[in-house]
Amino acid sequence: MKHVDFHGYTIYEDGTIIGLYGKEVKQRIRDNRSEVRLYIDNKRKNYTTSRLVYHAFYPFDIDDKNLCVSYKDDNGLNIHLDNLYLAHRKDLIQGDKHVARAKITDEQAEEIRTLYKGKTGNNQFDKTGQSLQDLANMYGVSRSNIAMIIKKRSRNEDSYKLK
Repeated sequence: MKHVDFHGYTIYEDGTIIGLYGKEVKQRIRDNRSEVRLYIDNKRKNYTTSRLVYHAFYPFDIDDKNLCVSYKDDNGLNIHLDNLYLAHRKDLIQGDKHVARAKITDEQAEEIRTLYKGKTGNNQFDKTGQSLQDLANMYGVSRSNIAMIIKKRSRNEDSYKLK
């Protein structure tokens, strides 16, 4: 089985990581993903195992949060190298899977903007129009989601990019 050395650790393509003293590094399961804690340059750092395995075999900037390692079979615990691929965050968010999970379509977002009769530059709204809470109840999302749609801060490619 192929393996790569990474700061004294041995990383295998199936996701097994052998530590500095020859023992397998313990992996924790968090949010349906595997994580490990490594000591590099006398500093403790947590890594998502899939990100670390992919980085070991196909080097990329591991600290760039806009590059994501994702799973071909959508199983976050299957960290074999053949199951991993690198994608930009915006592509994952705006891809087909995101559309299927999105609660509000682009057409509904435009409809929300026309229904809300708030005064720009003010926190008050026209009493004849729909309030943020009314719109949130109508579309089954939170009040803050409605506010972000009205301010055009959601469904914008730039808002998906981390700074």
